[in-house]
Amino acid sequence: MKYILQIITIGIILLFPISSVGSSVFSVSLPDEVKNLQENETVIMVTGFDPFSIYDINPSELIAKELDGEIIENATVIGIILPVNFTESVEVATQAIETYNPDFVISLGLAAPASWIRVEKVGLNLRRKNVSGRIIYTRLDPCGPLFRLSSIPTFYISRDIRRAWIPARQSFHAGIYICNALLYGVLGYIKENNLPIKMGFIHVPLLKSQDPKKGMDLEDMVKATRISLHVCLNF
Repeated sequence: MKYILQIITIGIILLFPISSVGSSVFSVSLPDEVKNLQENETVIMVTGFDPFSIYDINPSELIAKELDGEIIENATVIGIILPVNFTESVEVATQAIETYNPDFVISLGLAAPASWIRVEKVGLNLRRKNVSGRIIYTRLDPCGPLFRLSSIPTFYISRDIRRAWIPARQSFHAGIYICNALLYGVLGYIKENNLPIKMGFIHVPLLKSQDPKKGMDLEDMVKATRISLHVCLNF
């Protein structure tokens, strides 16, 4: 019932006349290192974000770098680091999809207030903006649907992470900032191009070195991400 009420509330927001986000063309580049992938090889793309704002370390970046090149159940992991930008993040991610043709895309981002792994279920067509001190809400895509659903098994991922004694749960949606824009945008790209790719988003907390009370060890975050990849490969 809580989720239904949230969807209705978001729908009401989107029905009001609000300004749309203009699209821009960015010149982006993929990592210099070219992976020698074999034809028909299973590929998993794991994305993380650059540091931003007051956070000079972004755990999602460290996880993507740690898993880059790893072999999990005969699948090759490709780690991609994305810029913290509403449009550029989607541009870089979709260019990487075109280059590596992954079977799965698991995107990671930082949720600083969290103390557990959050496996997101929904990407919203919504963005919160501060314009001259005034908060407004705009659509990410003026012609897009209200929301898009993650295509990875969020329930089983969060369950199996908890079984490894790592705090985790499903989360209704990925917020209304860049993490959400990435989830919504990449899901839209996959659907528009009719690609057989499963995609989802996972939020991680700060490191314990960043927040001793609510933070999590990097080792546990990497382990949780590995578990999510195992679940996707076997679902």
